[in-house]
Amino acid sequence: MFEKDNIRAAIFGRKVRHLGETFLSSRLSKFARKRELADSPSGLARGNLCSLYGEIFALSH
Repeated sequence: MFEKDNIRAAIFGRKVRHLGETFLSSRLSKFARKRELADSPSGLARGNLCSLYGEIFALSH
C-alpha cells in the first residue's frame, strides 16, 4: 500500500513539473513572438515555481 502511494505521488509530481515546463515554454514563446517585456518575469516565475513544486513533490514522496 505504501509503495502504491509513493508511485502515485511521484506520477503527480512529474505531471505538475511537466505542466510547469509547458507553461514556462509557452510563456517563452509568447515572449519571443510579442516581445512583452513587462509580462515575462511573472510568467517565468510561475513556470519555474510550478516546475520546482513538481520536482520537490516527486522527490519527497
